[in-house]
Amino acid sequence: MLAFRTGLDAQLTGAIVVDPRGAVPNDRIFVLGMWTDTVARSFVPRHRVLGVVNGRSWPHSERITATVGDSVRWRLINASGDLHPMHLHGFYFRVTSRGDGTTDTHFTADRAQSAVTEAMNMGRRTP
Repeated sequence: MLAFRTGLDAQLTGAIVVDPRGAVPNDRIFVLGMWTDTVARSFVPRHRVLGVVNGRSWPHSERITATVGDSVRWRLINASGDLHPMHLHGFYFRVTSRGDGTTDTHFTADRAQSAVTEAMNMGRRTP
């Protein structure tokens, strides 16, 4: 079950990934969350909320090094209470599967999801 967390315990999330027997996939796991500053301040009318990746906010987040033409596989897990905690700019990507915390849907090459930066054959029929 996927539980969204906000507030005092917002960083009490993580990922448990169970891979099939055999070779371990060469992928990276990123857990997206929100960190809430709950220290009361009389001059600040609301709490500060920062987006985090694997528990760290920028500039303390991990740097990723890749070369043009490299293929890297990421698993993004949204453990925040936000429906759109992050978006990506500046590179091409292909969505190969999507999950909701209970089930995963894997997309075959003929049913691949088109990301904003991908070209699409307009003659293709989609179900």
